[in-house]
Amino acid sequence: MNMINKIGLMVVLLLGTIVYCKLDERNAFAQEIQAAGTYGQFEGVVTNYDNGRPLYMAKIKFYTESGVLKKTVYTNSNGYYFASIWNGTYRIEASKVGFITKSKTAYACCPIYEDPTRVDFRLRKVP
Repeated sequence: MNMINKIGLMVVLLLGTIVYCKLDERNAFAQEIQAAGTYGQFEGVVTNYDNGRPLYMAKIKFYTESGVLKKTVYTNSNGYYFASIWNGTYRIEASKVGFITKSKTAYACCPIYEDPTRVDFRLRKVP
């Protein structure tokens, strides 16, 4: 256990599913990775465009290139979100009541070998 704490990384094989835990000073997250390299990861921060403050419970949706909704996650109190999702290109949409929805396109790949793909959003208030 001490070695895991020093490294900040743990991989466990459980019933054919690899569970990968990345531990860092921001948050501890765990996600299932069914086969190495088949899942990608996204992370980011959603903030208020005007004052830079983090937006709590902003909704982040992940759509395939064909427009199919694959996953929805929410930001924490620091405006941070994390998602583990099949490798591929996604349209990522950030929204919150009282703010204008914004979307970006990004590619998720190879979580074990690379850091998560970073996609931040700055949302403007509805006029």
